Amino acid sequence: MTAITPISPIAAQAISGASAVQSTGSTGSTSALDQTGNSFAAMLASLNQSEQQSDSLVTQLSEGQDVDLSTLMIAQQTTDINFQVAMSIRDKLVSAYEDTMRMQV
Repeated sequence: MTAITPISPIAAQAISGASAVQSTGSTGSTSALDQTGNSFAAMLASLNQSEQQSDSLVTQLSEGQDVDLSTLMIAQQTTDINFQVAMSIRDKLVSAYEDTMRMQV
């Protein structure tokens, strides 16, 4: 059986990344923004690992190996939820960037 990566690390990274962006305020802090970028990169790496694990289980099942179906379904749902969280964060970042670009100096 393959261990399943929990959702909580991605959610924790998303929350810490969002709080780092909010804490920069209007003055901005390069280190806080760097940490947010690193958190987002770590979250994407975790998403990639989750997707690879899910794909591995599907491959094992298609090859006829003994795979617990509940483990497979949980891995696929975890990957789906992680992907939805990543897309939501990406949408928020794009929206914040667009808002910043619309500001008049």
